[in-house]
Amino acid sequence: MTVLDVLKTAETKKTNGNGKSKIPTLTVDELTSVKASRIRELKENLDSVKTELSVVEEDFLENVAPLREQLMEEKGYINSVKVPDTYGGFVTVVWSHAYSKIPVEAEEELRKTIPNFDKYFKQEVLITVKDCSEKLLTELIGLVGAENFAKFFTVERWIEPTTAYTEEAHKLPKADHIVRQRKPSVKTK
Repeated sequence: MTVLDVLKTAETKKTNGNGKSKIPTLTVDELTSVKASRIRELKENLDSVKTELSVVEEDFLENVAPLREQLMEEKGYINSVKVPDTYGGFVTVVWSHAYSKIPVEAEEELRKTIPNFDKYFKQEVLITVKDCSEKLLTELIGLVGAENFAKFFTVERWIEPTTAYTEEAHKLPKADHIVRQRKPSVKTK
């Protein structure tokens, strides 16, 4: 049995809570309620503007990304570009080496899609010790068997692109449906 086989026995899937709040509600004076209302109003306005910004940024990035791809075909990897605006200023777009976690179940498809998989991806593992009593911790110290591993640990596994993938992805077959780079930052200063 390999280490990966042992880790699979303790792998957990994340779940959402039940959504019921146990936070107590205060009884406050009218002035505090008015301030709370204003905060809610301002936050809703801010949320609305953030939503609009997100939509416009997404559309903007759909236009900019292919132009960056073309430029990289000529000059090689480029992590940032400046885009002129109509006022004589610039919007800078920066792509970082940051991706969403890729489920290990996608490895086979990635291996078929991306040549030299091991150059561009590595498997990551996070092991967390569960809360357990002193008795169970003592037992853990005495254990040396794969069959008991899942009793004491939870395991989260994923595939992570290497820096080589970030720098050479524009030359490789497309795997955007599996490998999702985090949204680039858009700066206006």
